[in-house]
Amino acid sequence: MICARAVGLESEREFGRSILRRLRGETEERGRLYKEVGASDLPSYRRLSGRVLPRILLVMDEFQVLFGEDDAIARESGQILEDLVRRGAAFGIHVLLSSQSPSMAGLYGNRIYGQMALRIALRSEAREAVAILGEGNDAAARLERPGEAVYNEEMGHREKNVFIRAALVAPEERTEALAALRALAQARPHIPPVTFEGRAVARLAANPDLQARLAQPGWPARPSALHAWLGEPIEIKPPTAATLERYARSNLLILGGDEAEAYGLLLSSLVSLAAQIAPADVRFAVADFARPESPVHGLFAGLNLPHPWEVAGPRQTEALLARLLGLLEQRLQGEGAATEIFFGIAGLHRWRALRSADPYLQSEPAKHLARLAEEGPEVGIHLLVWADGVATMERVFKRGGLVNFDLRVALHLPEKDSNDFLTSNAAAKLGENRALFRHEDWEMGRLEKFKPYALPPADALDALLTRLRARGR
Repeated sequence: MICARAVGLESEREFGRSILRRLRGETEERGRLYKEVGASDLPSYRRLSGRVLPRILLVMDEFQVLFGEDDAIARESGQILEDLVRRGAAFGIHVLLSSQSPSMAGLYGNRIYGQMALRIALRSEAREAVAILGEGNDAAARLERPGEAVYNEEMGHREKNVFIRAALVAPEERTEALAALRALAQARPHIPPVTFEGRAVARLAANPDLQARLAQPGWPARPSALHAWLGEPIEIKPPTAATLERYARSNLLILGGDEAEAYGLLLSSLVSLAAQIAPADVRFAVADFARPESPVHGLFAGLNLPHPWEVAGPRQTEALLARLLGLLEQRLQGEGAATEIFFGIAGLHRWRALRSADPYLQSEPAKHLARLAEEGPEVGIHLLVWADGVATMERVFKRGGLVNFDLRVALHLPEKDSNDFLTSNAAAKLGENRALFRHEDWEMGRLEKFKPYALPPADALDALLTRLRARGR
């Protein structure tokens, strides 16, 4: 049976690397199985064990994109690909690479091509022809007719060139063939493939972990840690999440200027947290600074959660902050720390009371907020903050602006902000519908790129909240 296990459309380098990592793991597992029965290749394993391991075909179009930057992704991908083309066939793992610009893979490409016996080159410039076929073999540069190609299954040696002409498949034939394959697939049991669609927005309602929580009857015992789900990862792994626990600096900070993306992240975080904990064990408070003309104005006030839920506008935020500070004082004295409290701040840069007339001094509200950030997490009070940039954090918190936020999400940022926030300029290179997550306990340079959950349509949000309210009935 033939089936697709992973499909990437408009893929990114991180997704390609994750596929390669899976295949490296499969190679290691098959090596262990071979050793158990004394096999040296797939046919001998099948004969000695009586088991059928399926062959695996990796198809990578425009694979040279993996090596577009000289970084950790390129280095790791190059090492794995080189290993796969060298010894993967013995384990039943085969590689098909295609590219319009094979020379752009540079030294990585040279090492990989050197392990690939079969090469097919369509008409191309001399540089690309040599990259495909090998040094001294530019025969593909002299092809003239459409569909002509050079076929060489002897490591590109010139004397082994075979000139062929590829068959043309008309659009209507292709449509018919795909329909026949689709019908065949539907008639057979199969495991749905992992599919990555680069341009599609991420939807919280599609989060499998959230769906599993919503399907459970009643509420679980209060967990020691909760996950704020942020979006779909750009690789094969569970949804990107920030884990909040009673530990110093366990606060979440979202930096970037895109209001819609920031509100989508805050909404997804708060709703996903609510799905994991009983209403009796938690309290939510949100300071919302959306302008009246903004499309997100009133978003949080309109949420109908079964949990204790308070939303304060600009005029009520100081009173809300004072109450939270009072709760912090009680908890530090050992009183009433049973429930978790999540304090969301949607637009820290618009909270005018935090600004001091003296640029060298903190305002009193800013001092109170800084204390919540520093002392709150260990007694169950966590901040989930959106701000426009590092300058806002420094203006409010002064020199300790970032230190009490271990959980960090970056939308697109200027290069200096990206370096200050992530110790990397990666956030300055982010495209549309992309974000980066980092936990400050991770090793230097480790980042997780993901597609942030978009603001859901009203009907989809209502459906989610209806299921959430139904859990306690």
